[in-house]
Amino acid sequence: MSRNRKPEYIKKLIHTTTPNEYHFDIANYLYNPNYTYEYPSFIKKLNETETDETFRRVYYIKHFDGSGEYVEEVYTAPKTKETWRVIPNPKETVLESSPRFSLAKLISFC
Repeated sequence: MSRNRKPEYIKKLIHTTTPNEYHFDIANYLYNPNYTYEYPSFIKKLNETETDETFRRVYYIKHFDGSGEYVEEVYTAPKTKETWRVIPNPKETVLESSPRFSLAKLISFC
């Protein structure tokens, strides 16, 4: 699937309400070339200290063999003023395997 960059779809994703205050990760969806951002993802800041920030990201990834899965990624990033940061070891957990993407299913994992 190529990224759907139509203004109507982006507005729909931005205004999507999710439980627990997750928000659509628009910058990565539009500009990040990483394959894990092909589909919409939702992100939430879990914890913040003076030096670090902990985030939880829920996303869907489609594999080349046609299978796919919903994944939860929890990572801690150093608090800096840069917009892009290197994450040393994110923890990924497969939530469910599914051959097709569903926005409602993705939101249910938030």
